[in-house]
Amino acid sequence: MNKLTHFIVVASAFLSAQLSFSDSLDWKPKQSFYLTAGYSLTHEMYRAQWTTINEVSPAVTYNPTQVYPNNLSGLRFGFGSKLGNADSQFGYEFDFNQVFAKTRTTQGLQVTRPEKIILGFVDYMVNPESRLQWFLAAGGVITNVPLTVKTIAPNQLSSSTSTSTSADPAVAAFFLYPLNSSLALKGIFIWKIAPYDTAITGTLIPLLMLNYYP
Repeated sequence: MNKLTHFIVVASAFLSAQLSFSDSLDWKPKQSFYLTAGYSLTHEMYRAQWTTINEVSPAVTYNPTQVYPNNLSGLRFGFGSKLGNADSQFGYEFDFNQVFAKTRTTQGLQVTRPEKIILGFVDYMVNPESRLQWFLAAGGVITNVPLTVKTIAPNQLSSSTSTSTSADPAVAAFFLYPLNSSLALKGIFIWKIAPYDTAITGTLIPLLMLNYYP
């Protein structure tokens, strides 16, 4: 059983148990501050920008769309709260996302790419009277990417590692469904815009998370 399947099975069992009791409980959170954690996917929109490795003979030319790994998974942790009083439709959240390393081997290249992502955003609740709540959000993302590129047989062997850090704007939409006064299920869809990044044009980040109101 892979990590995603195991996560879905455990989360489904836990949420089913919570939902079986939720109708008889007050579903409104006890307070506005919360801790959050969950599972993330990361899909990069790579630029078709050609790069040449001249350290080997013959030289190897590639672009990220052909050789970089994609659809990476990870874990996300954070906290958030309402802005102002408990009835405010505005809130904030800060998260840290550890994206697990993934390796792709193709065309005589082996590329390994993990990520660390820090995200902060301000959100607006569209329908405050509903139990199933919808939000729009905007903020910023700091992304740290250590990238290892190895040439393998039949090419001459070589290896190089580089690290890039970028700060980019992001927009998001998400739903929140309170299970009871302490827990809420949250699904988020984030679009990171990367106008100045030489490797990508943007990143899609869907997440499934659980809020805990202590």
